[in-house]
Amino acid sequence: MFTLFPDFHVDTRPLRHGDDHVLVEVRFAGTQHADWPGIPNTGRSFDTRFAVVFDFEGDQILRCGVAEVWARVILGPTNGPCPPVSGPRGRGRS
Repeated sequence: MFTLFPDFHVDTRPLRHGDDHVLVEVRFAGTQHADWPGIPNTGRSFDTRFAVVFDFEGDQILRCGVAEVWARVILGPTNGPCPPVSGPRGRGRS
């Protein structure tokens, strides 16, 4: 990833949460500097925001999903089960 986008960076925004879910806003940005499999190098920059929603039951993640079309196109299907987490569930910041 860093070879393709050497200036790639991620920003997270404050977390939002409810009793059984956490929403994380994320910003990805970077400039393409090499061919991506099937996508020739364009030298163009991107800057996109999306949200990831985690649904919990106790300290277990039941499912997570990415709420942005760009993320689904680039990352492929992202909705579905997530691995369980151990320990107490963090509450996030609002």
